[in-house]
Amino acid sequence: MVVLEAHDLNYTYGEEKALDNVNIKVNEGEITCLLGSNGAGKSTLFLNLNGILRPDSGEVFLNGLPMNYSKKAIKDLRRNIGIVFQDPDDQLFSASVRKDISFGAMNLGLDEEEVKMARYLHWRINFTTAMILLEKL
Repeated sequence: MVVLEAHDLNYTYGEEKALDNVNIKVNEGEITCLLGSNGAGKSTLFLNLNGILRPDSGEVFLNGLPMNYSKKAIKDLRRNIGIVFQDPDDQLFSASVRKDISFGAMNLGLDEEEVKMARYLHWRINFTTAMILLEKL
């Protein structure tokens, strides 16, 4: 089942085209890897896919439904989707991924045990992903 999809996505920074008719489908349970050189548009694509940026044209679908950009819908979306920046200097609150993950969980009103579980799950996902990638080498 397709859980995330983009059709003919376009985005520009001023005069510079960052995304040019991008199409992507992400299926439930699959690991998807997006590779490209610096400036290729990977981060811009992710920011468009999670609603931080709104595409100039094209459409994003989440679970088959078009992305809704109302304040309420984006707030609800951000309760379920997060982003960890690749450069620690771009992180919003903390100097570590662990603390950023903790902030998100605490900001949602989760208690300390749930915050610890969120950190543990993040670690398990990273570990499992690394093991899968190593098996393919």
